[in-house]
Amino acid sequence: MKSKYLNHLINCSNKKRINRIIAYCVSMVLSFSVVFLSLPLNSAGSADNKNKTGMLHKFYSINKIDDLYVAYSENESLNPGYGSAVETNEDEHLPSSWAIEEISQATEYGLIKPELLKYFRSNITREEFCGIVVRLYEILSGKKAEEYNPSPFLDTQDSDVLKAFKLGIVKGTGNNKFSPHNTITRQEICVIILRTIKAVSPELDTYVSSFVSKDGGKLSFTDAYLISDWALEGVSFLSSIDIMKGVGSNKINPLGTTTREQAIVIGKRTLEFFLNILKGLKNNTGNDTSSNETNDNNANNKEDPADKDDPSNTNNSNDSSINDYLKDNNGSGNENGSNNEGKKSVETKTLSISVGNNVIFMGEAEEKVLNKLGEPSRKDLSKYGFEWYIYNKDYNEYIQVGISNGKVVGLYSNATKFKFHDEKSGKSFDASNTKKQIVDCYGEPLKYIQKDNVIFISNEGMNINLYLIDNNYVSFYFDSFNNDKISSVLVIDKETEENLMDFYIKPTPELIESYERQMLDLVNASRVKFGKKPIEWDEVAVKTARKHSKDMADRHFFDHINPDGKDPFERMKDDGINFRAAGENIAAGYAWAIDAHEALMNSSGHRKNILGEYDKFGAGVYFGGDFEIYATTIFFTPWKSDM
Repeated sequence: MKSKYLNHLINCSNKKRINRIIAYCVSMVLSFSVVFLSLPLNSAGSADNKNKTGMLHKFYSINKIDDLYVAYSENESLNPGYGSAVETNEDEHLPSSWAIEEISQATEYGLIKPELLKYFRSNITREEFCGIVVRLYEILSGKKAEEYNPSPFLDTQDSDVLKAFKLGIVKGTGNNKFSPHNTITRQEICVIILRTIKAVSPELDTYVSSFVSKDGGKLSFTDAYLISDWALEGVSFLSSIDIMKGVGSNKINPLGTTTREQAIVIGKRTLEFFLNILKGLKNNTGNDTSSNETNDNNANNKEDPADKDDPSNTNNSNDSSINDYLKDNNGSGNENGSNNEGKKSVETKTLSISVGNNVIFMGEAEEKVLNKLGEPSRKDLSKYGFEWYIYNKDYNEYIQVGISNGKVVGLYSNATKFKFHDEKSGKSFDASNTKKQIVDCYGEPLKYIQKDNVIFISNEGMNINLYLIDNNYVSFYFDSFNNDKISSVLVIDKETEENLMDFYIKPTPELIESYERQMLDLVNASRVKFGKKPIEWDEVAVKTARKHSKDMADRHFFDHINPDGKDPFERMKDDGINFRAAGENIAAGYAWAIDAHEALMNSSGHRKNILGEYDKFGAGVYFGGDFEIYATTIFFTPWKSDM
């Protein structure tokens, strides 16, 4: 399904005339998502799928921000050209129906990197496939692969490529090159997987020989003559154990390319097949020795990895012992994921956020919060079910305090004067600190959160790092337009986060109003931070925004211009809003205001609306439609007579 997204630039003159410059461009946020912003992958481009082990996986979500009407003509530089339309094919992001369950299982095993969980139907590259086989080796052997140093290749320094080369799994393509971005053939995949299995354990060599025909004598495919001599053993091996199947008409198609989803499935089937074999070998022989010696192969040899699978043939040989084996050899079985041992949160008051002179601790009693901050301006329902206590009397010290059962279970601030404190590490961070400083302190962020049998993949589309710190999930949001400095910090109690088993909760009037009201507060806190005055809530604009959000959901479109041809300014005028300057932002798929606002602030045009010279604001949210949640925000400055 192809879709077009429009970016409109507008200048509103003081003479009540609208001079429009219209340009077209793509403006979407496509996210590997954490629970915080995701949507089920149905017609909107996402999928919920339950496999035979009961594991439910959310592969990724599509959260959209369509570039808006902005009152700044310099935004023209963002556009590819006037009158040009850029089309995207969203279907490429989705896994095929036959692959969904096996990709889910591969994700559970930690076999694939999150960056591969998109563009499933595009061809996998040599470099990308190295990531799969290196992890395959590490899971099966229980050992960490090491890089070959220095790199023998002139065209890549990729860590997985260098690890695979040192293990003897891959070679070069000639002239000291690896050709990392070239596609990989089916016969190459067979060869690489065979080498990977042999690298895991010398004992496997004997086992593999019983399946393998070095000259392809056991191959009955009608196109077996196309298989290169160096690949005969590998193709014979994978076809003999039913991992590499034919493509129909008794053909193996050895020279065909392989998509990401096909490569993931092949890797997953190989892992499952040999986990049981290795478990038996481990019990009989004790510790395995790995052929993890330096590879002296010349990088000029032209042999390597890859393959394509028959989508009609799926081999789900799941075994209950697999997860046990993963735990025995790799701890939780998660690579840079989250370890969910112990569901109960421990009341450690080591994390806090301060605004001004007041420090609020996670786990602190509600009474103490009220003694420090006073009564909140209002109480908002959160997507977790707890109440956000909103303190917005001074946007320089804006803070949201989540209260459940009389204690603090959540904290958030994007204010000018906020600080995040970690007493255990002795560190404090504020808006002057950068992403690099956070990584230096806490390391690489989590790639996903596992909640019982559900894996929520961390969002790559937003500028955010997620960590599990002292039984609390901490999200650091960064400002892409301010040298990746911290824009805000969110802290959610571990038990509270892990009890939320879906992206969205059932909408209620209270939840919708909370979303809308927080959009104003977050906008104003950002405006004050950047030296702008706060803007005021306008009920008429709220109604206009709500109608557009509902219209987008009901009529299945995502645009500033509705199917009737009306743009935001015509819709505003229809509702009696007279303005001399106006702008509109729209977003979809964001489960709460915090993520929606942070995403908008990291988009140039939307940011300009948020920080623009406006006086009034309205937000309208609607739950439903293809993207689950639609949010429209309207900014405007009335004519003097209307103020």
